[in-house]
Amino acid sequence: MKRLGPLAATGVVLLALWVSPAQAAAPSVRISSPAAGAMTNDSTPNISGDAQMSDGVVIEVTASLTSDSGRPVPPAHRVSGDGRSSVAFAWTPSLPWNGNYTLTLRATGEDRPVETNGQESAETTRSFAVEAPPAKPRDVTVRTDPDSRDVDVAWKPNTEPDLLGYQVQRSFDGGEWLVAGESKEAAFRDMSTAERGGTYRYRVVAIRAGASRDAGVASAPSEPATTTVPNPPARETSSGGSGSSGSGSSDPGPSGDGSQTGGSGGSGGSGPGGPSISRSGRVDLSGFGSILDQTRAPEAPATPEFDPGFSETLPFQSQTLDESDGTQELAVPQGGFSQPGSNQAELLKFFAAGLLVTVILMHVLWLRGEVERVPVEVVSSDRS
Repeated sequence: MKRLGPLAATGVVLLALWVSPAQAAAPSVRISSPAAGAMTNDSTPNISGDAQMSDGVVIEVTASLTSDSGRPVPPAHRVSGDGRSSVAFAWTPSLPWNGNYTLTLRATGEDRPVETNGQESAETTRSFAVEAPPAKPRDVTVRTDPDSRDVDVAWKPNTEPDLLGYQVQRSFDGGEWLVAGESKEAAFRDMSTAERGGTYRYRVVAIRAGASRDAGVASAPSEPATTTVPNPPARETSSGGSGSSGSGSSDPGPSGDGSQTGGSGGSGGSGPGGPSISRSGRVDLSGFGSILDQTRAPEAPATPEFDPGFSETLPFQSQTLDESDGTQELAVPQGGFSQPGSNQAELLKFFAAGLLVTVILMHVLWLRGEVERVPVEVVSSDRS
């Protein structure tokens, strides 16, 4: 019987270990899309994945995004597990800014049928990039100035938050499209048309930032708008004849003869070495003068107000503060108050003389009062 006691206790322990449920593993999390390092041209990328709990149920699945450049991101998206062991996940967030993002997918689950060690969590991350093209500019209008024969081009501005600017393209008399110039605003003035009349067509391409600093994304060209520029007035030639200054066969402007163009907020003509014509898709920003300046030039710090400091021509030096007791001391000007030609010195001398005369006068009055008072006291003492 003595041996049965220890054997029974050992059996109870072994039975308890055998019937107790094993601790379930944390849920497994998987991201299906986007692929790792993927580049998407959609500002609403499709994010999908799933979470599974082998010996339990999924409580919740949460997806969150962070921007590598600190751009605003939508709030985290959550899906309830509803007591299922496998939960599929899908989300299409709106990302107005192009750039690089990191997706974090996190799942929380618990053991079933008995929870033995609390809820378990697991997460996985994935990086991807968004490089969506801007919308095609709309409502392009052109107008020829009758006096200067310049052409004003205007259009409806785009709304992308990371828009860099616009490239204005021009075709002369049905010729090929060439670069007329760049603009950061939704307006542009072409000043290269004054020297040659004819039919001018204009279209606009919007350019926004890409996933990297040295590349942008161009929109599809806008619908073209057409205007007619009159020939410049005839002028006398050196031989006494007359001719038109607009003669010639080359297209004017930066891709032709290098004439200057300008726009509201835009750059002038850049000559033959200017930017190549932008087409829909990814573009290199190295040739875009004003647009490149906007992306790479740091914001100029506010200029502090100029402090002239102490001037030797002033009558007094700047005041100094005695930190020991907090009182201020007025510094004496160099050379004292007796500098020649100093109005302050003369004023102080006059004030000091007046003060001295006042003190002497008060003292004389006091002595007179004392003299008048003493005889009265003497007579009073003799009568007593």
